[in-house]
Amino acid sequence: MRRAAAGLLALVVLAGCGGSKPKPDPDAGTIADPLSYDGTRQAEFEARATAGLTPVLVEKSPGGVIATARRVARFRPLIERAVRGGPVDADTLEALVFLESAGRQYAQAGKLESAAGLTQILAQTASGLLGMHVDLRKARKAKTARALRRADDRFVPSKALEGTVRYLRLAKERLGRTDLALVSYHMGIGNLQRALSLYGASDIPYAQLYFDSTPLNHDAAWRLLYSLGDDSATYLWRLLAAKRLMKLYRTDRPALDQVIAGTTPLPTGTPRPLAPGHDLRFPKTAKLLPRAATVAETIGTDVAKISRTSPLTIRAATGRTFYVSRAYRSHQQAVAFQFMLDRLSALSLIDWGRRFDLIGVTVR
Repeated sequence: MRRAAAGLLALVVLAGCGGSKPKPDPDAGTIADPLSYDGTRQAEFEARATAGLTPVLVEKSPGGVIATARRVARFRPLIERAVRGGPVDADTLEALVFLESAGRQYAQAGKLESAAGLTQILAQTASGLLGMHVDLRKARKAKTARALRRADDRFVPSKALEGTVRYLRLAKERLGRTDLALVSYHMGIGNLQRALSLYGASDIPYAQLYFDSTPLNHDAAWRLLYSLGDDSATYLWRLLAAKRLMKLYRTDRPALDQVIAGTTPLPTGTPRPLAPGHDLRFPKTAKLLPRAATVAETIGTDVAKISRTSPLTIRAATGRTFYVSRAYRSHQQAVAFQFMLDRLSALSLIDWGRRFDLIGVTVR
């Protein structure tokens, strides 16, 4: 089960579209439909997505967050020089280094043709698009770090950073927005342009493309983002999470320690039974804290709405955790449930994990 990060935003529920609708009451355990994107609260969506992806970085940082931040910080002078006149600031480029290589100059994602160096640039992109010197034949034969750097600019930190800034500048020229340029660093400009085209707009915040594309709304754009399957769709949120971790590393170590420890305020209230009518099958004795019960009911309703298959089966439920059977009634139901898990995780509403034939869901 993934840990909930410390210092994450309190569970502020999402308001549905339409200013006349009453806002959900978190103390009563109510949440609005998480499929409903509200553009007036873009900053909240982004902040919640950043919080939701922070635990992933905490768990995957090589040697831990502190060791990673220490490695990345060594390159700060080079980063500050590289961003002069560029489309991003030093903190953002530093976060990209944290995310891509964890501050390891010689990091490689497989063979030399693949992503390599401080900012994980593909060999073809480096030589074909960014004007970097890459001689793969000599790089493969290199016996020393010095020889490798002479053969391949991607392993020279200053040149890798400059190449990344050139890419982001080019991407912003083509896409028109800095947030879209950053997303394209992992997704690719072509894939992102296609997703925007399927959505039906080009000059929109990435938060709108991501959160407003669902199996029920702009489904063609959602299918493309879902089909990538390589974390491209959540790249911006992970980048913002890395930026936050680096800021805490410099300015607030106690808060960073809390994030690493994974402590967060827990839902409160008196447990209640799950309500009927939400396309769920569950034990009669199942009780959850109010917020957790409402999340479970929202999942049941929206999975049925998306897949047109019901019910989803909850095997056990107590406190803020419930366990959903992995014996699905259709492939569409399995896909819909996975979508809800991904979406609610990205919104920092839940943590979840696989346990044999069950999915355990814990509400934050």
